Amino acid sequence: MFDLNTLPGGGGLVLTGVAYGVFALFIGGQIIGARTIEKSRFLPRCEQALVLAAKQDAPTLQTPVPTPDCNSIIGMFAGPEGKQLCNIVEPLFQNPLAGQIEKQNQELKDAYNARLKNAAAHASSSCKCAVNVQLEDRMPWALYAGSARLITPSKIRNLDAELFAALSSPVCAGRFQ
Repeated sequence: MFDLNTLPGGGGLVLTGVAYGVFALFIGGQIIGARTIEKSRFLPRCEQALVLAAKQDAPTLQTPVPTPDCNSIIGMFAGPEGKQLCNIVEPLFQNPLAGQIEKQNQELKDAYNARLKNAAAHASSSCKCAVNVQLEDRMPWALYAGSARLITPSKIRNLDAELFAALSSPVCAGRFQ
């Protein structure tokens, strides 16, 4: 069997180091990671970015071609009798596509508003998912916490990029779509 007392500094030092490493891996790294992400104010920025991204997909609405009404054509030349005639034949001057275009525009607006509402409602959950995905990789956080923040792994140096990459990962991207 391996004798810890033969090591330089004794077995107590080795066991203390192992205990410190385990503490950094399972507890300290997670606490430091959560506080670092909170301090970076990622959650509010992420929620705002998701809502802004949803707003950029605004639908292009069609405008119906204006058609002259009866009064502007007949009423101008025929006077009061023309206005009475226009009351009878007004439906002939209406653009039949205008109603369809208005209906289609309203459907586009409703779908856009529903998408915005959905994005705002689920932005917080998606952003928290990205934070959890980032914190799942314990080793960089354990190294960062265990070294008293003297060693900063690249995953922590590029924290924003890593968090937004986690946000678009398959785990979080399709979460509420």
